[in-house]
Amino acid sequence: MGKKSRAKGQPLAPAARQPDEVTGLIGFLQQLLTDKRHAEALRAGQTLVENYPLNPLGHAVFGSVLLQLSRPFDALAQFELAVRLGMGGDPMLQHSVAIAASATRYPIHALRAARAGQALGAKVTVEQNAAFAAIIGATNPYV
Repeated sequence: MGKKSRAKGQPLAPAARQPDEVTGLIGFLQQLLTDKRHAEALRAGQTLVENYPLNPLGHAVFGSVLLQLSRPFDALAQFELAVRLGMGGDPMLQHSVAIAASATRYPIHALRAARAGQALGAKVTVEQNAAFAAIIGATNPYV
């Protein structure tokens, strides 16, 4: 496939033009997980990130699906992509990155995410702050 040309100022991602469709897909994904229809949830998550590759929320939700399906390596990749796409200020995402990195036994990634989560200050809940502190406490001596 060749490069696509675009006019200056034209949006890069359809996510900016189609937030209702993204919201609908996320709701559908949540319902599939509630109904324990994991294979379908996995396909819906893949569709979400394929159709809206620059939408960080799509990657974060797909990462959550993967983590629930015991695929922490794949989940970590999706979470880190969501961070790179602009969701680094979301404490829940930083918590998810830290959990997935811990599950994959990547202590440096977990430590970095926990520190970034704690740095968010007032946005972080007491429970998230406790989880970040526990991860930092467990990984600091190891790293």
